[in-house]
Amino acid sequence: MKIKSNYVGKGILALQVLLLILLGMDRMKSSESDQIRYSGDMLLFAQETENGPEVRRGENRIESTDQGKSRRIVAPSFVLRRGVYAVSVQYQTVTSSSSSVGCHSSAIYDGTHPWMRSESALLTDNGTNIEYFVYSFKNNTEVTIKNIMDDDFYDPVQIDQITITYLNGRSAVTDVIHLLLLFSAIDVILYFCLYHKQAMEMWLRKNGLIVIGLAALLFVVELPMTMNYLPKGYDLRFHYYRIYSIAEGLRDGFFPVKIQPEWFNGYGYATGIFYGDIFLYFPALLYLLGFPMGTAYKVYVLIINIITIGNAYLCFKTMTKDKYISLFGTVIYASFLHRLVAVYTRAALGAYTALAFAPLVMLGLWVIYYGNDKEYKKGWIYLVIGATGIIESHLLGTLMTILFAGIFMIISLRLTLRKKTSIALGKAAAGCLIANLFYVVPFLDTYKSMLMAVDDYKGNMPVYYNSAFLSQLFSSVYNAVADVKEDLYGMYQDMPMSVGPISGMVILAVICYLIFNRPKEKKENALLAKLLTMTILSLWMSTNLFPYMWLEEFCPLLYGGLKKFEFAWRFLGVASALITLMYVILIMRVKEVFNSKIVLVTGAVISMLFGYQGADYLFQYNNLMLPFEYEYNVRDLTVRAIYDGAYLPRGTDWQEMTTDIKVSDEESVNAVLEARKGTYIRILTENHSELEEYVDLPILYYKGYRAQSEGKELPVCAGINNRLRVAVPAGFCGTIKAFFAEPWYWRGAEAISLLFWCGLAGYSIIKRMRKRAG
Repeated sequence: MKIKSNYVGKGILALQVLLLILLGMDRMKSSESDQIRYSGDMLLFAQETENGPEVRRGENRIESTDQGKSRRIVAPSFVLRRGVYAVSVQYQTVTSSSSSVGCHSSAIYDGTHPWMRSESALLTDNGTNIEYFVYSFKNNTEVTIKNIMDDDFYDPVQIDQITITYLNGRSAVTDVIHLLLLFSAIDVILYFCLYHKQAMEMWLRKNGLIVIGLAALLFVVELPMTMNYLPKGYDLRFHYYRIYSIAEGLRDGFFPVKIQPEWFNGYGYATGIFYGDIFLYFPALLYLLGFPMGTAYKVYVLIINIITIGNAYLCFKTMTKDKYISLFGTVIYASFLHRLVAVYTRAALGAYTALAFAPLVMLGLWVIYYGNDKEYKKGWIYLVIGATGIIESHLLGTLMTILFAGIFMIISLRLTLRKKTSIALGKAAAGCLIANLFYVVPFLDTYKSMLMAVDDYKGNMPVYYNSAFLSQLFSSVYNAVADVKEDLYGMYQDMPMSVGPISGMVILAVICYLIFNRPKEKKENALLAKLLTMTILSLWMSTNLFPYMWLEEFCPLLYGGLKKFEFAWRFLGVASALITLMYVILIMRVKEVFNSKIVLVTGAVISMLFGYQGADYLFQYNNLMLPFEYEYNVRDLTVRAIYDGAYLPRGTDWQEMTTDIKVSDEESVNAVLEARKGTYIRILTENHSELEEYVDLPILYYKGYRAQSEGKELPVCAGINNRLRVAVPAGFCGTIKAFFAEPWYWRGAEAISLLFWCGLAGYSIIKRMRKRAG
């Protein structure tokens, strides 16, 4: 029977490999229609006038005198096969690169069903050529390229050429990945059915409810991402464009992408230095492989939800040794209102990614302070991984974690000073530093060497106004799609700033347990008392009852630190984690005293109430939230995803970022752009004077930029509006290359961090292999 199963398994695997190869070959094969080119005389102009439709064939220009509606330049229709296409448009226009209106180019499909999706691009004076992608989901899909001018906007535009190219590689990769995922799911099922059927049946009998519960939880929290469009979130423009800009930086050949090149129409932006983005390389790679940006983002949300659920279950299972209590705690944590609001209403990618790793920080501290000797050895590793996840996703989340971990250490001072605890905490601190040197070193080096806009940033309003009212904390009524700034002076139509009414019940239950529990168990209740204290503190700090105004007046130094958080309700994230942890420990303690079945049933009901609370929010969000308007025109976000511009050099006016090259003396210096790619630019320069002159390039100056000519370094600094200024020697005539290059010690920090993670992974693998061998 076993031999027969082996033959069946190998046969199925061989068939799957064959199908994957055939599919890849089919998508990779070329045909005459793989590239279609339309010159200007093959296009037509059309508009709607008072006298009816007007069409002018052979015309490729929209004039400022054309006053009709829906003015457009249209290419002849053509047929796509299934796959990914690149559309390249060569054009001329005077529309400013900072404009939000103008002529938009995209592919249009007039069929009944959505068999095609097209990105869109705004044609501006930032260049004369633009490229975007079109995704066809079946063969023989007839589409048309239309360049449509916004009504009541009259800048002229001319379309010189349109080229449509079938991307064999991307088309093959996307379809192969889809089929590979399907085969992988089938193979996992077949593997256990053919080779470990009895063991699988026994495991499912023991853990079937847990598997079903976790799968159902994942299904519920993923509901907004199951729609055929990407719903809007208020920070989504910024994070969406971060992913896109990383992808474009990788496509230009840069890694890591410290200066993301697409921002500000090519000036670049140092989000890769100041905002941890290591996790965003995965959706960026998906986009490069040929998946739409909306799909890449949805996959990222799915993975973060899985990590959140997995880390929470690991945390609570290690603490309680009870799979049902762990399931209940996981349901509460994953469906907590604040977390779901961060994922969907706010689309606060950094915040919800940090929340996915918070359970590992809690687990690390618990193991170090309260775990047995076997668990204690892993404590510092949990802390390093959890803290790294937070550091690499959200700086403010990092500061909040440090703040409350520090408070815990202080109120647990006797345990903190214990030798083995101090050693583990020291190892964790050193590990966190080494593991994140690749982010910390560039961040601190740039921050200390340059004056940044973030230093002058005052926030939208004082932190007091961005706080919750006490009546909101435990409310179940809110506007699921409201902006964070909906009502700064009241709570009318505010977004959810609540931990939910069930959280109030958990806090009350913990207080009652601590009051009425027997005196001999006070020592065991110390952890609950500490968690309760920190929970109340975090809830207090999230409200307008916290003395922010008093601190601003009489203790400006302390207030200066607190105002960096900008929104006081951010502390609800800390409260969410602490309330969940209190619930888990409370159930674990009560189970030891009372009938375990009654306790588990009660715990299940409470977790289901939390789940219902989260699901109710999700249903409201799904029903009310509009689609994300930039899902397929991500390129138009180059200046519309900026928000506060915190990572600009101080004094930069991003609305004055023109695409021209400025020179110190127009009579003596000539400069012509020869080539540009990402953060690399090459210009042909002449200096006819006998003095050193300079050119200011359309690139933002950050530490790390260099300029060379024939291998010789040229001095660089910040010029007008913080452009990259390059000194041009007297009598110079030649080519100047300017580019961003990380200093050697940044690369050294990256190498040290990489070695640390490789060493940690190797240590874990060897240890596991020895355990199995033993």
